[in-house]
Amino acid sequence: MSQLILSEQPSFTDLPDTAIAAGQPLADSTMLAVSHNSKFATVRGKLIFMGFYACDNIVPPPVDPDDGYVYSLAECQFFGMIYSNRAPAPGFVPGQASPPAQAASQAGQIYNFAGWSIDDLTGVVALWTAYYSNGVEVINSDGILKVYAICSRKSVTSRPGQQIPPSPIPAPPTSASTSQAGLTAALGSAESPVTLFTVGSEPVEIMLTLAINVVVPPTETLDADGQYAGATVALIFGTSPAASGGSGEIVASGASGGPNTSVPNGEVVTFGAPAGTTIWYYTIWTVDPLLPAGASYELSITLAQGPV
Repeated sequence: MSQLILSEQPSFTDLPDTAIAAGQPLADSTMLAVSHNSKFATVRGKLIFMGFYACDNIVPPPVDPDDGYVYSLAECQFFGMIYSNRAPAPGFVPGQASPPAQAASQAGQIYNFAGWSIDDLTGVVALWTAYYSNGVEVINSDGILKVYAICSRKSVTSRPGQQIPPSPIPAPPTSASTSQAGLTAALGSAESPVTLFTVGSEPVEIMLTLAINVVVPPTETLDADGQYAGATVALIFGTSPAASGGSGEIVASGASGGPNTSVPNGEVVTFGAPAGTTIWYYTIWTVDPLLPAGASYELSITLAQGPV
């Protein structure tokens, strides 16, 4: 298909219906206005390929290849297609037309595209990419977008309201209160679980109850799906050496809407444990990146021992 080329940038003149009504003289100025309007109609709405971009790159105002018209950002809305969750390789030029080479590695298995967007007001690309590595969620700014601009000449595109700059992702807690003598225990990781209880010198049968309360303040922040943003935590527990029935997972979540949300989740397991058995646990956190930086969480873990 050949490229449409206009020798000059067309303009638009709104003509009343009476100017071209039956029985009315057709003036030269009206004929010229109709010609200009028809040319303007061919270029008013456009989908323009802008190239490939990474996080913090700025998409520039589009230029119409038909007549060289430079769109203002107010006339545009950007959208991007995911090209890769990996960062671009060295040599990448923001806006290049050809698909860029990708980084040779990534932080783990892809888990979630936690927040990918292009600010229509500034053209700034923001990428939050979540990986799952060794039981831990890792979030960075990897990723490559293939970007297009939807352009409407001589218009102002509609937007839902003033855009708010993203806040730093709230960090989950590193410790929790437990029922064991009112102590505060570290949460641990898959590589380094925390010991919650150790059986004494005699084998026993124990009843273990674990519960989590997650509290997120009522910030009433909504996520991309229109739901209250929040945090979710999974507590993984088990025994060493392994005891039948002595392992499991508990999940709890808290949302940012309404009064302080406290969601108790509990599980009771009963099993025999020989002398010296340890009960261990660690947590896996998922925090919505739209939560304000001031959000906080409270986590409590309880354990009960007794005859069955």
